[in-house]
Amino acid sequence: MYGPMALFRKQNNPVLSKIINDRERIKMKDCKTTKREAIEWINIRWHDEAETARLPRVLLIGDSIVAGHATLLRDKLKGRFGIDYFATSKIVSDHEFMPDLLFMLGRYKYDMIIFNNGLHGSAIDDGAYGKALFATLSVLKQYAPQLVWRNSTPCYPSSDKKTNPWITRVQKRNRIASKEVAKLDILTIDCYKVLAGKPELSSDGAHFTPKGYSIMVDTEADFIEKYFAKAGMTNKKSLTRPKTSESGQVIRQRSIPAPQTPGKTPR
Repeated sequence: MYGPMALFRKQNNPVLSKIINDRERIKMKDCKTTKREAIEWINIRWHDEAETARLPRVLLIGDSIVAGHATLLRDKLKGRFGIDYFATSKIVSDHEFMPDLLFMLGRYKYDMIIFNNGLHGSAIDDGAYGKALFATLSVLKQYAPQLVWRNSTPCYPSSDKKTNPWITRVQKRNRIASKEVAKLDILTIDCYKVLAGKPELSSDGAHFTPKGYSIMVDTEADFIEKYFAKAGMTNKKSLTRPKTSESGQVIRQRSIPAPQTPGKTPR
C-alpha cells in the first residue's frame, strides 16, 4: 500500500485505521450501483469547531435539503450544540457513497447522527435503495451513540406546473425506509409529515422556502434538545468528549442510551 493510506497504517491511529478497515469492508453487495446523475456533488461543513469542542456534536447527513437548512439549525442551537453536515447527490446504493462519508466521519466522534437519503437516484431501483439503506445504517450505528433517521421531505408540482414523478416516488421510498429503520431500532424524525399538504412552502417542487426550512429546523431542534436533555447532556459539564493521546489514540468514550422506541420522537 502506498500514499496516505500506507502512512495512516504506519501511524497506527485507531480512528484512521477504522476508516481504512471500513473502506475495505464496506464493499457491500448491496452498495454497488454506478448509475450517476449529470452533475454529482458533495457539500461539507464543520461549524464552529473551536467554540463547540466541549459541546454535544450532531452530524446531519443528506442531500440539498440538508444543505438548505443545516446552517440554520446550527444558528438556532449555537452555544448548546455543535452542528456539522455532509450533503451529497449520491444515492445510498452508490458504490462510493460510504467511502465519501467515511472521510467526514474520521474527524469527530459524533454524539448523534441524523441520516437521510432518498431524493436522488431516480434510475436506481427502489428495492436496491432499501437494501443499501439497511446496510449503510447498520454500519453507521457504530459511529455514534445515537443514530436517527429523518425521512425524506414531500415533493410538489414544479414551478412550471409539469408533472413531478417524485411526488409519489418519495412516498414509496419513505415506506421502504420505514421498514428498514424498524429492523434496526432507530428513532425517526418525521419531516415529511410537518411539510406535507403545504405546496406554498415549496420553492421549486423539491426544495423549500425560508418558512419551509424554518419548520424543519424547529422540528429537528426540538428533537435534539429533548433527546439530549433526557440523556443528561445539555451542557458542557455533563458531556464527556472522547479523550485522545498525542498519537491520536482514543483513551475514553461515553455512550448514551436511546430514550425512545423506533419511529417515536422524544416527548
